[in-house]
Amino acid sequence: MDTDGGGAGRWYPKGTDFSRVSVQAIAALEDRINAIHRRSLDGSTALQCFLQESA
Repeated sequence: MDTDGGGAGRWYPKGTDFSRVSVQAIAALEDRINAIHRRSLDGSTALQCFLQESA
């Protein structure tokens, strides 16, 4: 896992009550995080790797 601060804490502060966050907002955050290029994946995104492995 990269430690570039790309997790949910970058957008939602510690202690956020996620039961008050819409499903759409969480899905949008998942998409954004999965689209981050990562050194640990040789510059690929998590989504690219998932799609490659799923093919």
